[in-house]
Amino acid sequence: MKLQSVSLQRLTMTDKDWKSVKLGDLIKIKHGWPFERDFFSEELTGRPIVVTIGNFRYTGGFRFDTTSLKEYRGPFPDEYILDAGDILLVMTPASK
Repeated sequence: MKLQSVSLQRLTMTDKDWKSVKLGDLIKIKHGWPFERDFFSEELTGRPIVVTIGNFRYTGGFRFDTTSLKEYRGPFPDEYILDAGDILLVMTPASK
């Protein structure tokens, strides 16, 4: 599984180009799932991995090369599997 960081390009639109809309009409906001610790495994067999706050660089992007990956072997809703194009907002700072 290869995940990549995407940098945003500067927008070159003027104020008249913007349309006022409700954010909820454009996106669906979902909060995290309470994954149970008993189902975590450091043995990777191809099941989904759990992305945690520790898997992110302070400057943005994933840091899977320097953090441990944990597979999740318990039940969880399919809607919590990240798809290409999904936006993930990390809101809690990780401690060093």
